[in-house]
Amino acid sequence: MNDKQRDLDLGMDRAISRRDFLDGVAVTVGGAVLAMHAPDASAQGTASDYPPAKTGLRGDEPNVYKVAHALRDGKKWDSLATADESGGNV
Repeated sequence: MNDKQRDLDLGMDRAISRRDFLDGVAVTVGGAVLAMHAPDASAQGTASDYPPAKTGLRGDEPNVYKVAHALRDGKKWDSLATADESGGNV
């Protein structure tokens, strides 16, 4: 399909109605007014206000995927280490 046919399929050859034009202008102006009155993203706090940072959570532990990958690779669930054997809390 060429560009001319695509434009015709989209209705680019038809005139736009006054109502459609004014609706488009209203949406644009309304969005601009809302953006001017939106709170500033930098005023929402610092990194120290982020709850995981307060508790020391900083991402996945190195062995977090070990069990899932072992199951994917065909190991049986009961052949995997328990929390006591792996050093985890019970």
